[in-house]
Amino acid sequence: MAEDINIYAFDQSSEQQQQQSSEDITEYLSIDNCIKGLQQICDNLFKITLTKEISKEWINIRSATWHPHVIFLEVRHPTVGVLGHIYLDLFQRKSKEYHTTGNFTLQLGHLKYDSTTSTSTSPSTSPLSIDYTKYHVPLLCLVCNFENYGKLTHDELGDLFHEFGHAMHTILSR
Repeated sequence: MAEDINIYAFDQSSEQQQQQSSEDITEYLSIDNCIKGLQQICDNLFKITLTKEISKEWINIRSATWHPHVIFLEVRHPTVGVLGHIYLDLFQRKSKEYHTTGNFTLQLGHLKYDSTTSTSTSPSTSPLSIDYTKYHVPLLCLVCNFENYGKLTHDELGDLFHEFGHAMHTILSR
């Protein structure tokens, strides 16, 4: 019986420490800091950049943002160019229909149809010989339902990175 009380007390103390620890780091988890962290990881692992700056050929797509809190990111490689685009719709609002986290592909990446040549758009063409100027880049939407606009909890940060991993898989899998 005494051992049960000690185990219970230890469990309660651990939960309190975890709660305090989570609250302490939340002040550092602004959405801007989290996106900067994603940018650093993408640069270090894949040598790609995430930017809110949009290429001239994609400038009109920005007008499709449906809410001021939605963030539009361009994913770019230094030699290949634009790899894809991601909408980040991260925070709760009354008009939002979707109430959980998810990653949705709005447009799959694919070769553009070219009626003048059949070999450059053939599915059997080696990825190394594809002319990526004839490629539709993927467009994705990462949807979350985070409670506090501006600051994330530790769990929400985990959800953001998890869903962002799905987005990177779609964009980098040509």
